[in-house]
Amino acid sequence: MDKNRLTHLNTLSQVNNNKGIKFLHPAASPGSHCPMHTTLATLLNIKGLSSLVVGMAECGYYSRFVVDYSNNTKEECHYVYELDSNEVVFGCSSGVKKAVLQMAEEGAKNIMIIMTCVPGLIGEDPQAIIEEISYESDVKVVFVDMAHFKRNGYKDGYSKTLAALADAIKVQKDSEKSKKPTVNFLGNGGETECNRLQSILKESEIDVLKYGVKLDIEELNSSLGSQLNIVYSNNYLEFAEKLKEKYEIPYISLCDAYDLDTVEKRYEKIFKHLDISGEKLENLYTEKKPRIEEFYQKILSIKEKKSFIITSPSTLAVPLSVSLIKLGFKPFMLHIEEMDMTNLKWKDKLLELGEDPYVTYITNKDKITEVLDNEIDIYSLGNCNGIEEKVLLNDQEMIKIQNLTGFERVLKLLEFIDSRLS
Repeated sequence: MDKNRLTHLNTLSQVNNNKGIKFLHPAASPGSHCPMHTTLATLLNIKGLSSLVVGMAECGYYSRFVVDYSNNTKEECHYVYELDSNEVVFGCSSGVKKAVLQMAEEGAKNIMIIMTCVPGLIGEDPQAIIEEISYESDVKVVFVDMAHFKRNGYKDGYSKTLAALADAIKVQKDSEKSKKPTVNFLGNGGETECNRLQSILKESEIDVLKYGVKLDIEELNSSLGSQLNIVYSNNYLEFAEKLKEKYEIPYISLCDAYDLDTVEKRYEKIFKHLDISGEKLENLYTEKKPRIEEFYQKILSIKEKKSFIITSPSTLAVPLSVSLIKLGFKPFMLHIEEMDMTNLKWKDKLLELGEDPYVTYITNKDKITEVLDNEIDIYSLGNCNGIEEKVLLNDQEMIKIQNLTGFERVLKLLEFIDSRLS
């Protein structure tokens, strides 16, 4: 494998933010997707939240491919504020303020301002606009900065939008809070294991509030009365971090756990925090743990193992790599779109294990092996044209793994790996 072809890439130790992540191919095709798109797609699933896209005519036109006037209701309206040539030079705060107040008059109670590239380039301050509006209206306004030049791709459109919702939550009076202990499930928890955990919590007289893809801005207010946030989706991690900072609600993440040891420790923390007997933890892994340990022994017994690349966009590449290193595999190259808090948190753990893989943003999976010199003897986690299927976990299999949680996820990952090794 000719590593000279990869000298334009950084290794993990050299990457601390998105700027350090380079395209695998200098001429990127088809390129990266605008995060404004995913912000709007997320907003369409949030009842009671309106949007105002602030940018040039191109951004306004493009945004209407996601939302249009047919999406408007009495409580929700999705509008565009297009900057004129004067505002590009001198700023648009006055016009944006008037637009928000007009939306409030039309019935919008909660509005998210979506800043795009040009407002970001001229240094527009959305927080200052929001403060001015607060003196004239009771409408709740938050903002999200989706300037494409600050992002590698579209994923931040999910996480940053949900994180901004933490600023839209209204603190309830003590009399309105639930008297019964509650736990928030943030994101899709997968299949049977999530349901079993919910049953265990209910047996311990703890209610569960679930927040998934579809949300109600008013129902989110109830999240502040909970004792713990359990994070099932990486999209919710920044939201949980904000709730911890602003309201001192702790969180425990299951979205980045890919191996048995990590999963057990996270569940033990959950049960300890909620003062639930550790014996009930056995209900989650009674059937799965023996099979998982059997797979571990089988895989670890194989002395010679190949290096691997991760191309799947649905996977948290750095924490997954740590789990695979423990099984004896070596990471060579990782597709990472956003160097977010999850990947940064696991970065040092991976480097401590003595590995420093290349980090890149892959835009065209059909041409990966051309950069790797075609003579490739490597595993691929995710689609990669040119690598044999017998040593490849395709994108659909990686999505299945990511959509599961805890012991279910670990078992499915090991099953797929074992099927390729066999």
